[in-house]
Amino acid sequence: MFLQLSLLMRLLPRSSSLMAAVRTAPIAAVQSSDAMLIECAPGRGNQLFQGAAAATDDILFFLHADTNLPIGALAAILKELGTHPDTGGGNFRLLFDGDTKFDRWPIGFYRWIRSRGDYYGDYGIFVHRSVYQAIGPIRAIPLMEDYDFTRRLERHGPAL
Repeated sequence: MFLQLSLLMRLLPRSSSLMAAVRTAPIAAVQSSDAMLIECAPGRGNQLFQGAAAATDDILFFLHADTNLPIGALAAILKELGTHPDTGGGNFRLLFDGDTKFDRWPIGFYRWIRSRGDYYGDYGIFVHRSVYQAIGPIRAIPLMEDYDFTRRLERHGPAL
């Protein structure tokens, strides 16, 4: 997790903020970065809700801690949302390492899921704050909080 936080802090514009809600990751890793540590009750839905509530930026980005974000991803979010101002948010394509049939199968499966308008926190979800407020926040539910949120995001209007 520390590597992810370090990378994100280098990629973020200086005016951006990074919220880290931790469950099992070493708190020292978060405290030694420039990320804001938010201590809250367990549960990813609650942690995402609390992080979004503390964030001050116009674009919110939700990413699972075990997901590798490619170089240029944050700049791509800013570019795409700037190019498509009517878009409320979106997500990235989900890829897996490896070149075996077993490694390639989930890529096709997740591509099919996304073609139906379904996606989850593994994909990295970004949204304009105004849209987040309009459709309602991520709910502090015990399971599938990301799916619940993306269903509302998709109903709101076009997503990337």
